[in-house]
Amino acid sequence: MAGIFDNLNQKLNNMPFAQSMGLLSAGTSMLAGDKISDSINQGLGVYQNFNQMSEEQKRKGMIDKLISEGGFTAQEQALIRASQNPAAVAVQIRNQKLPSSALGQLKRDLDLGNIDKAEYDARLKKLK
Repeated sequence: MAGIFDNLNQKLNNMPFAQSMGLLSAGTSMLAGDKISDSINQGLGVYQNFNQMSEEQKRKGMIDKLISEGGFTAQEQALIRASQNPAAVAVQIRNQKLPSSALGQLKRDLDLGNIDKAEYDARLKKLK
């Protein structure tokens, strides 16, 4: 008997937080005398709420990393954070910064260190 409960205890301890809270909520509801279906629905609701909060925190962390490491100005960062779709706004801002001409792209490559001055001069001659 102890082996069964040890295994159950190990499974419960290794369960993610959202699942643990959903299970706890369902169990508490059943102990309070609620119908099993109502208890399960309550447990699922709690699980979904905690899971949604966790996903939102991950999403916010990824957006913060994108903003801080993306080379955006303070004004652009504020605009991205305030938008309903920050990833799309960040991509739009980045695309507006990209040069549209071949000469502009060549200059950008030189500025970023993707090519050296000799390569820049050689490619520039080809463009002329």
